[in-house]
Amino acid sequence: MVRQHGVFLGEAQDLLAARLNAPYAVRIQREIRAVMTGLGSDERAKVTALAEVADRQGLTPPPPPPLLPPIESSDIYLVCWTAISPEPAEAVESSGMTQVPA
Repeated sequence: MVRQHGVFLGEAQDLLAARLNAPYAVRIQREIRAVMTGLGSDERAKVTALAEVADRQGLTPPPPPPLLPPIESSDIYLVCWTAISPEPAEAVESSGMTQVPA
């Protein structure tokens, strides 16, 4: 919602979207849900109210995920090989099925 309708915030739009995109406690989720469902269809008012909730609750953007080390060829293990092949022509003919040319 903030990314679609928060253009009027300018540069603060991305920061607000990041602040709201984190796993928060249920009480904060309820407050955000109440804003989303309680203000009718005025999208600008909803975005403004979401910014007020984020400021009042002191919401911060989540930390970036930890960087994983690069994958080395020694990290890759073969688990299983699977091959699919068509049935031989004689098996198809003996089963009474007609063979369709490819």
